[in-house]
Amino acid sequence: MQLRSVILNLFIAAMLTSTAWAMAIEFSSFEKDLFEVTQSRDASARSPLSWSLSAGGFEDDVVTGIATSSDGSIYVAGNFIENIMFGDEGGLQATGLQYDEDFFIAKAFPNGTWDWMVGGGTDIGGDSVAGIALDSNEDIIITGLYCSGTAGEACSMSLGSLTALSKGQDEDEGNVFVAKLSSGGAWQWVESVGTVNDEIAIDVVVDSNDSVFVSLLFRGMLNVGSSTIPSGGDSYSLAVAKLSSSLTWEWAVGGFAAGDVGFEPFGGLCLGPMDEVYFAGSFLGDIMLNPMSLTSAGGSDVIISHITDNGSWGWGYSAGGVNDDWGTGCIVDSNGTVFTTGAFQDTASFGNASYVVSNGWFDLFVATSAADGNWSNVISAGGSGYESIDSMVVTANDDILLLGQLSSSFSLGSENLSTSGGDDILLAMLDNSGNWNWGIAAGGSGNDKGIGIALDSTGSAVSVVNYQL
Repeated sequence: MQLRSVILNLFIAAMLTSTAWAMAIEFSSFEKDLFEVTQSRDASARSPLSWSLSAGGFEDDVVTGIATSSDGSIYVAGNFIENIMFGDEGGLQATGLQYDEDFFIAKAFPNGTWDWMVGGGTDIGGDSVAGIALDSNEDIIITGLYCSGTAGEACSMSLGSLTALSKGQDEDEGNVFVAKLSSGGAWQWVESVGTVNDEIAIDVVVDSNDSVFVSLLFRGMLNVGSSTIPSGGDSYSLAVAKLSSSLTWEWAVGGFAAGDVGFEPFGGLCLGPMDEVYFAGSFLGDIMLNPMSLTSAGGSDVIISHITDNGSWGWGYSAGGVNDDWGTGCIVDSNGTVFTTGAFQDTASFGNASYVVSNGWFDLFVATSAADGNWSNVISAGGSGYESIDSMVVTANDDILLLGQLSSSFSLGSENLSTSGGDDILLAMLDNSGNWNWGIAAGGSGNDKGIGIALDSTGSAVSVVNYQL
């Protein structure tokens, strides 16, 4: 199995030895980057980096997601400011003036060359992508924000030859959009939801029937098709909405914030073997997943929840302690076991299953839930700094590959991990028996973070990370 890398904003060549990463970094005048990596599912089969790709401009560029197709093609989504170049294959220019933020979707061939890149955005607002997924035809579905920060101004977004997508009214702060591109990079359709206030796009997944599920945070009254969802006040409430393959909003369900605090602006959706829908995230204070209510133990707490086929809350469970504990995402194995991951501080309790104690500041955790949602197990790892997992993927053997970040030295199973300075990238495997199989760290002198991980057509794991000087 080969190791691969894609970089934004500076050039990085990476090589994996039998025990650690070695990185050679050639810096230009750029600020941030992403790269993409493939890692063997077996620690003994780790192999050198086979290729790397670079892209970037003179401002901050970030990747937010990755998806892979059956032919080995790799799709990357992210955001850029002013302009971005993808090697000799082309580049994109933002639609607005200086420091305008737009989004991009780019395709790479399996051999490590860019195929195409497509941008989108508006000329006066902030525009970004939060999530990417593929449908059964391996066309691309994305979700994000458009016209962000344009309250009081007319703003619309044009994507190719599609009808321009306007805000509901000029007073809107911006809206969430969902769009589809063909595998060749042509825009197919776009839909939007929103309120007069600001929203935050969180994630998108697509089930086997090509239904699209979107998660977002909102304030005010959110209209999604025939559904109207109230928020709990000035704080962010959660919405999960279903868009059918015929572009009909079938339902939307809300998680209400009950006071001045609510949901944190991160998390993720995941699907089970039978297209069950789950959301993992974090919240403060009191929230209601009608008819259930949850209260955080102190700071932010982790939440894992299930949404039924008809768009109601099936169950929801929280975990945490008196300090901040964050859920960043979830994944489901072939047996229907739900894995939730993120970071926790000090001591965090996961129901009656177990509790974990951090070794320093924040440690990473991986927790499992039974079919009824009850926490069944939790493990953790970390050192004196900040360690977190931000993305996971399940292999054919039900092993879990995890991607995130670390800022201190610690042991993961039999591996001793250390940083190169600042935050570094963490890639690890948890086997199907719940044991740490291996872990590796990579990075430079700046702050580096793993963002997304997926399996390619050979079963190798391809990941994208942001890299910073």
